Amino acid sequence: MGVSSVVVATVLLSEGVTAPIRVESYRYALIVYEVLVFLAIILSIYLVIRRTHKQIPDG
Repeated sequence: MGVSSVVVATVLLSEGVTAPIRVESYRYALIVYEVLVFLAIILSIYLVIRRTHKQIPDG
């Protein structure tokens, strides 16, 4: 939740909003989360493939 809070705060401050949080700001936070989840999935797949190749004996 920390990343989304930073994104929301940054967007609100850049727009000059100090009162209630707008829904648009959460959209940016969700985009950040989606990108991070996508990168985590790609990294996990890479590490599994790499580990599998190391365990296969040659010849």
